[in-house]
Amino acid sequence: MAYPPEAYAPQRPAALTAMVVCLVIIGLLQVFVGVVLYALAFPFVVCDGFYLVLAVLAFVVSAGLWQMAGWARASAIVLGIIAAILNFPLGTVPAVILLVYIYKPEVKYAFGQGPPVAPPMWGYAPPYGPGQGAYPLPYPPAYPPTYPPPIAPPAVPETAPVAPRSKFCRNCGSPLDANAVSCPSCGKQVS
Repeated sequence: MAYPPEAYAPQRPAALTAMVVCLVIIGLLQVFVGVVLYALAFPFVVCDGFYLVLAVLAFVVSAGLWQMAGWARASAIVLGIIAAILNFPLGTVPAVILLVYIYKPEVKYAFGQGPPVAPPMWGYAPPYGPGQGAYPLPYPPAYPPTYPPPIAPPAVPETAPVAPRSKFCRNCGSPLDANAVSCPSCGKQVS
């Protein structure tokens, strides 16, 4: 069973419609300029005809773009540059819009001159991360490694409280209380 050829037909990008509209506007502006120059009896009749020829070319190229003909993209680039120069105040804006759209990746691909472009993603992106409705992982997550707590620096040994010195009697050498005023053995006064 063969697949229908419509399934593989290149899709017309939305930017292509904007390009065709811009080229039609450029063609109408060139017709307008050509008619105005002819009506004013411009001394160079060649200019009138040149603008009218450019207008006809713009309409032909816009029809080629609509049918996605391969030659139409290159012709539209040339016509866009010429229109941006010749129709300076009014025709520059549609010509620049045409040149911007003609270099979009989906338009290049539609004319067979660029890599394929992914289709737009509709809807919301799936949630990612644990606890957000994500799919369970087939393996445990790799958490950062746990390191042992840092070793505390060695404690500085505290000096033991100095006990009051034992007193001895200078006269007889018997031990005295810390608060003794006189020796209990010999009765000598302790200073």
